[in-house]
Amino acid sequence: MKPSVRLFLIQYRREISAFCAALAAILAISLLRPHPAGAVLVAQHSLVAGQLVTRQDFTELRLDRTWPDAITEMQAIDGQRITHSLNAGTPLSSSDLLTSTTAHLPTGTLAVSINADVSDGAVASIGNHVELFSADGSVISEDSVVLAKSESRNQTSFGVSAQHLPLLVSMNQQNVSALAQSRSHGDITVALRSN
Repeated sequence: MKPSVRLFLIQYRREISAFCAALAAILAISLLRPHPAGAVLVAQHSLVAGQLVTRQDFTELRLDRTWPDAITEMQAIDGQRITHSLNAGTPLSSSDLLTSTTAHLPTGTLAVSINADVSDGAVASIGNHVELFSADGSVISEDSVVLAKSESRNQTSFGVSAQHLPLLVSMNQQNVSALAQSRSHGDITVALRSN
């Protein structure tokens, strides 16, 4: 190092240190400050699982923090179906809409939302074949396919208790009737099938 640079650094070391500390503080504050997420789409009224939604069902809202996988474009929702019920004012996420892989169900099947026990739902993955059983042990469906699964287990995301995990499964009309009858009798058990 040249003697003049070295002398400069020694002579002004306190000022240089103070400048670096101030710069580091400004940088830290700017990184830690929450950044606005921008406008997201929120439900204008309550929506039920499987409902075909349009632009009129949603409005734009500016949030002061991020929302995971938020939908921000109105054209992304026209003609889509939602995977589970949404309360009015809930921001719309990509996991709330049936994707192109789940929108075209096999002929004769329906997409149905169920609240599985967290331990059962955690085992199932999208595409798995599962059997559904009622609380009394009777078979509801012998071969349903998991179409979508919420990764969230908290009350605020989908309006279900912490013990349940929402799953969207396919089943035929007869199995849907059996499911509707068994829901009043208690929890539904999900068992993973080998393919």
